[in-house]
Amino acid sequence: MRLFLVISLILSTLSFASDKPLSTIGLGSCSNQWIPMPAFKEIIKHKPELMVMMGDNVYSDYFPKEGDLKHEKEWEENPFRNRDPFKEGAEPDDSKEMIAFFHKMYKMLSDDEGFKALRKTTPFIATWDDHDYGRNDVLADFRYKEQSRKIFLEFWGEPENTPRWTQKGGIYTSYMYGPKGKRIQVIMLDTRFNRTPQYKIEKKAFKDRYAKFNQGDYLVNPGYEANMLGDEQWSWLEDELKKDADLRIIVSSIQVLAEFNGWEAWSLFPTERERLYQLIDTTGAEGVILASGDVHYGEIVKKERCGKYPLWEITSSGINQGWPKIPANNVRVGDYYDKPNFGFIKVDWEVKDPKITFEIYSEDNKLVRSESVTLSSLKK
Repeated sequence: MRLFLVISLILSTLSFASDKPLSTIGLGSCSNQWIPMPAFKEIIKHKPELMVMMGDNVYSDYFPKEGDLKHEKEWEENPFRNRDPFKEGAEPDDSKEMIAFFHKMYKMLSDDEGFKALRKTTPFIATWDDHDYGRNDVLADFRYKEQSRKIFLEFWGEPENTPRWTQKGGIYTSYMYGPKGKRIQVIMLDTRFNRTPQYKIEKKAFKDRYAKFNQGDYLVNPGYEANMLGDEQWSWLEDELKKDADLRIIVSSIQVLAEFNGWEAWSLFPTERERLYQLIDTTGAEGVILASGDVHYGEIVKKERCGKYPLWEITSSGINQGWPKIPANNVRVGDYYDKPNFGFIKVDWEVKDPKITFEIYSEDNKLVRSESVTLSSLKK
């Protein structure tokens, strides 16, 4: 166990606050350690100054297709292997078994040559989503979430005694990079630790919905009891948005701006999403953009707002996974990319009105989507 932590700390190049302005920020999510991950070697070629991992950074409950498994021995030892990850109680009753397996998952990721090379040269920061938090779609009631938090923070090299280890609301945190005038704030949300239950439709209705509309099996919960972040994290986020920054990147493991599609997203909790929009406005926060993962496809989204500056979101997902049927999204700019991908937020600070560019690349490093905005367009 101690060796695991030491290796993780050595590999991790931490950058929690820096006076150097960032110009190239890498984005990744859904890196399934059971199968090859060629994208990490391609990301290195862009020489990112920061790599942001947005969740599902490892997978506990993946069921491999025949012939694509890298780690056969570990798969045989997987406590999820003979369980249905969609059902309550999918995780083992023995916490020691669960903890040991989580360590194995992260070791599979750290042993990947591309990941290892990128981590030696580039600072990483990370949040989690369901598959590295616990199992598919699990929420606040996950019984091993404290054990998972400890393993997650050890792996990503979190310094001792930071609030992330013990704070009530989960592993949310923020970072500042660059001097005044070129300062980027990266706000990492935790959308799992306190999220309240989600409502599902019956299996037959889901099959019909998926066949006709490519949509998932969740329903909108419009109630005020629905909670995405928890009171403590909401209070913290308000304080963060009041801090001095020129560009703010809010990282959410699940999509924020996308229209309802039946899958996990902020659209399932419209009251909570509206609260986020209002908080951005009432705090006077300018320069806000969003980044997300989860969905296994890449897209760029723009939400126009009456009397307010538009919100942009880049979704980059996943590092080595695609998705067969993509739902409609009327706020999508251009087309989606449904194969493995990684993303960048690039900032040109040298022009009079700094330019922010969102880029999505295929796993073999071909630019497949790109949109640019000026910093001045992200102000009132």
